[in-house]
Amino acid sequence: MGKFSDEAIYIISNFISDISSKEDLNPKTIKEYHGDLNHFANWFENIDAISENSNIFTCENIATPTLIRYRDYMQKTIKLKPATINRRIITIKRFFDWAMNKNLIQRNPSKPIKLIPSEKSSPRQMTEKEESNLIAAVEHHGSLRDLTILTIMLHTGLR
Repeated sequence: MGKFSDEAIYIISNFISDISSKEDLNPKTIKEYHGDLNHFANWFENIDAISENSNIFTCENIATPTLIRYRDYMQKTIKLKPATINRRIITIKRFFDWAMNKNLIQRNPSKPIKLIPSEKSSPRQMTEKEESNLIAAVEHHGSLRDLTILTIMLHTGLR
């Protein structure tokens, strides 16, 4: 992805600086917010440029349909996992809540944006080889109690 405007860098830096100073957030969370907003700003200015002029990332230039296109882009074009898409959407929602509180915008375009449903997968069953290796390890290194617990778990379907 390409570079984005000084306006985008400025507004994202203000957001990051403000929430960093007012909230006790994990440094990893701050880094993810920064990366998520940089990704969105880059997409908005370079990839989603509808006209021949590139879009400038400012709070008032972003509407709900743009956010829907961004969610679709993440889901269908670059095929990100629902957890990643949802984290980025939550970051954007947080950004626009901040922009509303700072009176940078009159209406929050992220309010109607819905998260992607998570894929629920059932636990994978152990193969016979994995099961026999586990039993062998417990027989070799564990106690009778450990072996009994493992046997009960394996025979009752506990995971």
